[in-house]
Amino acid sequence: MSTVHGHFSGLLTLLVGGLAFSAGAQSTTPIANDDQALCKSGVYASCVHSETTRCDAGQARACVALSIRYYSGVAVSRDTTRGRQLYERAFHLADSTCTAGDLGGCAIAGLVYGNGQFVAKDEARAKALEERACAGGDSDGCVNLGIAYLLGAIGVPRDPTRAAQLLEAACTGGHSNACFQLGWNYEFGRTVAQDYKRAAVYYQQACDAPYADEHMMGCHFLGSAYAEGRGVTQDFAHAAKLYDRVCQGGNGSGCNNLGSLYQEGQAVPKDASRAAQLYDRACQLGNPIGCGNLSMLYESGHGVPRDKDRAKQLRQHACEMGLRGACTS
Repeated sequence: MSTVHGHFSGLLTLLVGGLAFSAGAQSTTPIANDDQALCKSGVYASCVHSETTRCDAGQARACVALSIRYYSGVAVSRDTTRGRQLYERAFHLADSTCTAGDLGGCAIAGLVYGNGQFVAKDEARAKALEERACAGGDSDGCVNLGIAYLLGAIGVPRDPTRAAQLLEAACTGGHSNACFQLGWNYEFGRTVAQDYKRAAVYYQQACDAPYADEHMMGCHFLGSAYAEGRGVTQDFAHAAKLYDRVCQGGNGSGCNNLGSLYQEGQAVPKDASRAAQLYDRACQLGNPIGCGNLSMLYESGHGVPRDKDRAKQLRQHACEMGLRGACTS
């Protein structure tokens, strides 16, 4: 039985398309802390409740997280209209707090002005806001500016040297996304010579960063490096540990890839039932490949009762989330 698997699990689309919201320091606002703990343990309704509570309280970053959740259909029914409304709310909150001196708000607002969503596109303003945030010590602003120099976005010239300076400084300061972006740049040789070993070093730094649990892609890509022997000695057992951490952190890609290890019996006992559980969690977390893999198990009756209707539903869900191979006529 063939499986979709896929260690990269569609993450590149989030990066190649443009600037992404960075994961900075954790919020110190003591709202819905119990919900956040439950969210990390896999109680997804708690994630939605926590983010909704904090968004309603005026936290722009929580509105961004909730917006992404509705756009991708993670733990909520996919609703792009609702996602757009929340994203717009996040922008207006961030723009307002930026005016009042909140540098984190400037970093978020700068991305929106650069993309031209909800407001007229204004790259000069976007650049000024990110530079203001970065100069004031906001690491998200520095990372956003670094990515801009990496891609030649928001009105700044493409400048890999300046990008590396900004991202290196933020990475050294413990910003997980900065380290990840550097690793991803070396992984795919976007503006530097492709270097898997150096990529793995940055992924390790991203995974070890103080707030890595808020931004799991470094750990995820490090896991895939160990699973496939890219820049490091192949080690399925270590990959499994990393995938488990990523999955526990609420990233569906880690759940999907851990599921594939259980399905194939690589460094873990071969267990189709456990694989199905992990694919199901990946699917709930918005990972289309997890939905596709689970549909195959229902189609064949491996690890779950054979159920062609359920398999069809999962394929449709995977298709709606962008997995073209799951789309049927």
